[in-house]
Formats: sequence, C-alpha cells, structure tokens
Amino acid sequence: MAIASDSASRLASAAERTNATLEALLAPLDRARSVVLRWLGRLAPSILASRSKRTALYVWIALTTAIVTTVASPVWTFALGPLVFGVPHLLVDLRYLVVRTGLHRRFGMALSVGAPLLLATLPLDSILGVPHVVLGLSAGFGAILFARASGLARGAALLAWALVVAAAAYWPRASLYALVHGHNFVAVGLFLAVFASSRRVALSIGVGFLALSVMLALGLFDAWLLRPAALAGPPTAISFPEMVRSLAPVDDPVLGARLACLFVFAQAVHYGVWIRLVPEEARERPGLRSFQSSLRALRAEVGLGVVVITLVLALAVLVRAVGSLEAARLAYLHASSAHGYVELAFLLWYLLEGRRGAPLAPERAC
Repeated sequence: MAIASDSASRLASAAERTNATLEALLAPLDRARSVVLRWLGRLAPSILASRSKRTALYVWIALTTAIVTTVASPVWTFALGPLVFGVPHLLVDLRYLVVRTGLHRRFGMALSVGAPLLLATLPLDSILGVPHVVLGLSAGFGAILFARASGLARGAALLAWALVVAAAAYWPRASLYALVHGHNFVAVGLFLAVFASSRRVALSIGVGFLALSVMLALGLFDAWLLRPAALAGPPTAISFPEMVRSLAPVDDPVLGARLACLFVFAQAVHYGVWIRLVPEEARERPGLRSFQSSLRALRAEVGLGVVVITLVLALAVLVRAVGSLEAARLAYLHASSAHGYVELAFLLWYLLEGRRGAPLAPERAC
C-alpha cells in the first residue's frame, strides 16, 4: 500500500514538473503574442472582438499560404508539410472527433471502429488477403451501427456503405488514390458542416478552396508550377517526377503534375483547417486564449500523457528528417495511415446522429 502511494506521489510530482516545463516553454510565445495583439488592436480592433472575423482572416491566411507555397515549390511543401504539421493535426483529430464527442466511451462503437483501424495500420494485407483500404473503410460500419438513429436510416446507410466497401475491394488501387485525395476535401467538408459557426466563415473557405482547386486542376497555375525552380526540392526528399507518380499515376504528364499539386495544396489547407480553424471555432468561449491557457484546456480534455506522447512523436519525426526527409515522411504516413478513415467514420456518424444535436461537448473549464 505504501509502495503504491509512493509511486502515485512520484507520478503526480513528475506530472507537475512536466506541466511546469511545458508552460515555461510557451511563456516566450505568449509574450510575443501580446506584442502582436497590441499592434493588431490598434490596427484592426474589430478582429480581436469578433470570432467570425478572426476565423475569416485565418481562412484567407490558410488559403493564401497553401496556394503560394504550392505554386512556389510543390516539392518542398509536400516534403515539409507532414513533418511540421502532421502529428499536431492528428492530436486535433483525436480531440475534436473522438474525445470531445465522447464516442470513445461507447464500447460497441469504439471496438467496431477501432479494430478495423488497428488492422489497417498494421502491414497485414498479404496475411489477411484484404486490401488496406477495405480494412480502413470497414470502420464506417461501426460508426453506422452504433449511431443513435432510426433503424431505417441506419439500414440505408449500411447498404450504401457496403457498396462503397465492395467497390474498394474490387478496385483497391483506384480507391486508395481516391481516399488519398478525397480525405483532404472531407476535412474541409467537416469544418463546413460541423465547426463553422458563421455563414461568412463557411462561404470564405468553401468558395476559396473550391475556386483555387479548380484553377489548379484546369492548369491556370501551370506557368508557375512547371518552372524548373519550382520543381526542385530538398536533396533527401522525393523528386517531383516521383511525387507525381506516387499521387497521380496517369498517362498525361501535365495532368499528373496538376493533380499532384492539387493534392499538395489541399493537404496544406487540410492542416490549416485542423490546426487553426477547428480549434478557433470549436472553443466554447469566443475570446482569445493564450498558448499557456490553450495547453491547460488541451491537457484537461485529452490528458497530459497524450500531450507528451504527441510531443515525443513530433520530435521523433523531426529527428528522422535530419537524415532523410522522405524516410521521415513515410514513417509519419505509416503511423497516421488510419486518420483518414477516422474522419470518414466520424462523418458517417455525424450524418446519422450528430446533426440532430450539438456534436461537440463543451470544453472543460481551465
């Protein structure tokens, strides 16, 4: 009993030290933030007072940054984006799609969704004889079965999703490419349907994202995208031709380049949505929040252990990138291979149950 009590005391002490260290690391950022806010308060005070205006500004910053970096250097953007933003955006996925909704506390749903996701993460294709994409998409059945909806609605959804999974089994390679590209659009769609609190915000990102995507696909940026300088990348990253082959294996090289760059742009917007827009819109209180306060709110919801694991994984990816950017990107992709299926499963649940009421539980006071 004394040993258990001593161990608990040591764990609590270690947690307190970790909290103090993390908050101390964020203190300089909060001081810099205060300077920026004072400047912004004099220049555009309405942005500080209105969440919808702030989010609209963030939308255009995200869209502008995504299109400029994609057009200027698609290979650099493709190589560095997952390494810098990948792990943090997985944490946001977990926080707002799973923890905030409380879906992880529904045993049946957690098991029926989690088991296929775990299998999809492991290299079991050759052993099970089932394509990776089929295993991942099968998580959607659990989301449908355990959604609190009418039997008719769940039956129709199960039938429709069975057709999707059957198509993936018949055309696994094409389905995987569709998922790779489509999950970026799913993220934007989730933001519009679930998180955007104002019509202005929804219209801003919906119209802007769609317009820039169409412009990329139709070749309006070809003169910039196909410049030799734009096609260069880091020496340890994937080359532009290899990037195109991995994302858009089509016969027309120009079309392939456009589709690959469309993915790079959409992925950058995807990260912006989860890392900046969703936390801003999903916060219960509309006011601004410091970095330290954000850390306390995050810790209260997901737990200190998850925060520390996220930091360790993010650092591990960056350390691996020192030797090879491509090896680090592939390691991240392997570890995060299930997150696209999580977003799809959440979308299915939301269409059946979440839209009938508030899909997000209020965050805890901190």
